[in-house]
Amino acid sequence: MSAAEDMDWERARRKQYDKEYYQENRDRILKQHRERRDRNILYAKKYQEKLKFTVLTEYSEGDYPKCVICGEERMGCLSIDHINNDGAEHRREIGYSSGGQLYRWLKRNNFPSGFQTLCMNCQWVKNKENDKIGRTRRALV
Repeated sequence: MSAAEDMDWERARRKQYDKEYYQENRDRILKQHRERRDRNILYAKKYQEKLKFTVLTEYSEGDYPKCVICGEERMGCLSIDHINNDGAEHRREIGYSSGGQLYRWLKRNNFPSGFQTLCMNCQWVKNKENDKIGRTRRALV
């Protein structure tokens, strides 16, 4: 038997063994996969919460994340705001679309300027005020 045939025979033998092993131990293997998946999900959530806390704190005034306008401190209400209102353009430029990706980008790039921590209410008001100013300018031109 040549070396190539020998390798093919070993692959086929290993494939058959793996198939039999899985069939005999299916329940245990699936249980392990579910447990590992659940652990990974918890780890990812904790990592994301810690990253968000770090980034929002960096762009807040003080040692705890809070809105720079109204002082709101609830984490669920806070997010990053592009000071110059160029968030969509910036996300296209760096190729990221979600907040989690932006938080990682900010940390990797040593927290560049041009960002601030705002609560969702203050962001909404800021966007509406800027939209009103933009419409007024367009109407006058």
